[in-house]
Amino acid sequence: MKTILIISMIVVCIGCSSSDEKNGISYYYLLYGNQTNHFDTIKFSEFNKIDTADSLIAKDYFELNNQFHLITAYTSDDHAATDGGVFYYTLDSIGIIYHRSTTWRNFILLHSNNDSINKLISICLGRILIKPELKCYQCPSK
Repeated sequence: MKTILIISMIVVCIGCSSSDEKNGISYYYLLYGNQTNHFDTIKFSEFNKIDTADSLIAKDYFELNNQFHLITAYTSDDHAATDGGVFYYTLDSIGIIYHRSTTWRNFILLHSNNDSINKLISICLGRILIKPELKCYQCPSK
């Protein structure tokens, strides 16, 4: 529990940044906790990193506006400390869009100031909800 709180505090304390900022596009993460909803900006370039030790769980493609997108699901449950595991989804054109603890009821969700990007994230999350193989971080390998 302390580990999750410390990580959450570090993430919350970091400012907002993105390579798209020069185009007027910025990204921020909404942080939701077990008992309180918390909104804050997070430095996109710092949080949006995939740990090479994390396990790839599943992949899926979907099409939007004649463009294919790849969703990937990862977990750190195999190598993380007790109560320290995470499960997250990435979208090939953006990075981490959803991140949650495998133990606690908290999660982080990516948003942008760009409606088209928010639509893409929403469609991706909808796709995740209808694909059972993308929702299970403890499912046996295929």
